[in-house]
Amino acid sequence: MAEATTRTVVCSVMFLDIVGYSKGTDAEQQKLKQTFNEVLTRALEGVPPRDVIVLDTGDGAAIAFIGNPEDALAVAIGVRGNVASLPPGSLPARMGINLGPVKLVWDINGQLNILGDGINVAQRVMNFAQPGQLLASRSYYEMVSRLSNDYAGLFSLVGTRTDKHVREHEVYAVAEGTGFASRASESRQAQAARRQGADTTLQLFASELAQAPEPVPEVPAKVFDAGANHRVRIQQIERPGDLGEARPGRVSGGVRGQPGRRQMGRLVHAPEGPRRRLQGRESRIYARGDRPDARSGR
Repeated sequence: MAEATTRTVVCSVMFLDIVGYSKGTDAEQQKLKQTFNEVLTRALEGVPPRDVIVLDTGDGAAIAFIGNPEDALAVAIGVRGNVASLPPGSLPARMGINLGPVKLVWDINGQLNILGDGINVAQRVMNFAQPGQLLASRSYYEMVSRLSNDYAGLFSLVGTRTDKHVREHEVYAVAEGTGFASRASESRQAQAARRQGADTTLQLFASELAQAPEPVPEVPAKVFDAGANHRVRIQQIERPGDLGEARPGRVSGGVRGQPGRRQMGRLVHAPEGPRRRLQGRESRIYARGDRPDARSGR
């Protein structure tokens, strides 16, 4: 089974249904639903499919707009305009829009579904509408009215309504806006063109990347071995007559494979060189390459 939950988003949700749908015969319901689907499909043409989630509710549909929030208003006005072009009374549809949180989940058929307060409030707001009317919640009005003065001018306060769960909703009616519908359609077409241009640019970039020559293998930086073989050892040295008291070890340096030698509490570096007295002890330090035979004892 698919994963139960993906994520929670805040988006615009439009809920719409056909008034009196269940009262008709099977043939009448089929005809109404076919007309409804055609009207809704035409209104959604300007919205990229990846930006919407459409749920069939039997007598209507619920649509989550996870792209631009104003797309819900443009599509709703488009649906209302398409319904108005039909013979009077042939498709009595009502609509409600809300802005709220929804959870994206997978249904039993493995299809993406939505649930949550955002879709519940959209349905409650739709229930307050009359056939042919488009209502919006306060949250959606406050959001979209900040985007443009054209949007704000379309809304008028209807008042506070109480749903069957005794929850109050402040609803706004959306006026007829054929001019806005055409501007919204042009805006969606421009956005689609920009998206297509962006996709084309990505495709060209991917094509150029595929034709690019093979990258030169990275060669690790060389580390010069000067001093790389130097080794430092810590030794504990006891001098005769020190009553067995352990003294801190001295640092004995040398070339790997040629460590310094300890003789009678005295550190002697193998090669010849100038002498240096360190705390009463002698240490001979020689330049590299001047080391005499180690068997000589010097």
